[in-house]
Amino acid sequence: MPLTRDLDQILLTHPCPHCGHGLEKTGRWFTTAAGFRCGGCGVPSRITYDIKLRLWAVNAHLAP
Repeated sequence: MPLTRDLDQILLTHPCPHCGHGLEKTGRWFTTAAGFRCGGCGVPSRITYDIKLRLWAVNAHLAP
């Protein structure tokens, strides 16, 4: 399943795997990002392709 461009401009939320703090960015940001530093706990985390696929599946209903 590819990451479609349908969610490029939609705000998506991904919880930090360490503390649960939500990272809110556009789908376009998630397609290119390899990781992030949590704004809640400060721990760096990777964003794997599997994580991106799950994020797309959960938010597919938001696509125009």
